[in-house]
Amino acid sequence: MLTRFVSRQGNAWAIYKAILPGGAHQRRVDIIIAFGDWDEAASPRQRVTFALQMWADETMINVSIVDGELAWKPTSLRRLMQREEALRHPWLQHAYDLSDQIALRDAAIVAYLDKPLISFGTD
Repeated sequence: MLTRFVSRQGNAWAIYKAILPGGAHQRRVDIIIAFGDWDEAASPRQRVTFALQMWADETMINVSIVDGELAWKPTSLRRLMQREEALRHPWLQHAYDLSDQIALRDAAIVAYLDKPLISFGTD
């Protein structure tokens, strides 16, 4: 699992975590992105968490907002939004903007998505 901290104008702005499953299946990254107040005294109610999946096809890296519980469990640090709630949330564009940056700049995720699938021949 990867954990990344994101700042904006020198202030804590977001955290994202990513699961990069191994094996011979389609390469897909499960990601949660949490935005909000990161002050030590802040409560989880002052943060919102989007869940998304990222995968590559022949031409681009794709992103979809998903139900949070597909790959993640709620904790005392975050409340996972369901897909329908996330799609209506005023910070949805922030999640998409950050996912664009992840697809461009997170070398571990980009390398994982570009890695060829394991192939078992029948020779």
